[in-house]
This record gives sequence, structure tokens and C-alpha cells, in this order.
Amino acid sequence: MNKSDFVFNVFNNCAPLYAERFKDQSAYAAGFDRFCDALPGDFPSVLELGCGPGTSGAYLLNKRTDMRLTGIDLAPAMVEYAHSVLPDAHFQTWDIRQLSEFPGVFSGIMGAFCLPYIDQAEAKQLICDALS
Repeated sequence: MNKSDFVFNVFNNCAPLYAERFKDQSAYAAGFDRFCDALPGDFPSVLELGCGPGTSGAYLLNKRTDMRLTGIDLAPAMVEYAHSVLPDAHFQTWDIRQLSEFPGVFSGIMGAFCLPYIDQAEAKQLICDALS
């Protein structure tokens, strides 16, 4: 089993447990707050990479209630859970390694917890794709 299959299986089978374990996002507040403060104007659109069960998205939306949040994750169970927690946000099953094919233009891209699950070459490509 390759790494992406392993990650998919783990996260697709443990969305509620992961959400419970990481519901407290206060350890990341300073970075999340800086991200929100750097977003332009009113109603910024944000793409969250590897959105998981929506815990980070919930923090971001609490900080910037005007934000239009789109979250993508490889695991359908995570996407489904995130949507149940944040029904006004948009969530979609998508592989972050295919970011160049994802439609839309965003004011900001947040990838708080996705990099450990891809290799170095994929991470470099992800960053290049996010910049284009």
C-alpha cells in the first residue's frame, strides 16, 4: 500500500475521532489569526487544503465571519463530516496533488495540516500550483 492510499484509508475511517481529537485549535490561533488578518477586504474567498473534519475551517470562519470557505480533502468521510459541521461552507473531495486542476480563484489558500501527508516533490509542486 502506498502512502496516499494509507492516508486515505486512515482518514476516511476516522473522521469523527479526528474531529474530536483536534477540535481545540487554540494552539494554532496565532498563525490562523495572522492568515485571517492578511486576507483582503470584505468577503474573502479561502481554499483550505486538506480540510479534514472542518475544525480549522470553523476557527477561520469564527475569526472572519465574512469569509467564503471552500475546503478540499482526499477522504470523502472528512468532507462529509466538515459539511455537517459547517453547512454554509463548500466542501469537495479532491486530491491536493491535483491543485492545478481545481477551479476557482481565491483570496487566500490555507494548508495547515496537509504537508506531512505528501512527499517533498509533491509539496514543492503543491506550492507552485498554489502560486499560479
